[in-house]
Amino acid sequence: MPASTPLLPDSARRAAAWCGVVLLVVGVAAVAIWLVVVLKTAVTPVLLALLGTALLGPSPSSTPCASRWAC
Repeated sequence: MPASTPLLPDSARRAAAWCGVVLLVVGVAAVAIWLVVVLKTAVTPVLLALLGTALLGPSPSSTPCASRWAC
């Protein structure tokens, strides 16, 4: 039985795989942006709360040792 040859060259199959990945990433980003726009009333306070928490928390230089996990 002869070995089967692929219908497309390797470079075309690789390009098609990358196009699929790009389409998937763009689709996920579009859905995420759409959800943020639709849920703007809930997303804005959450993002502001996260920003406030990060800004009001203790700075890493104020800890007594170099790594908080090693103490």
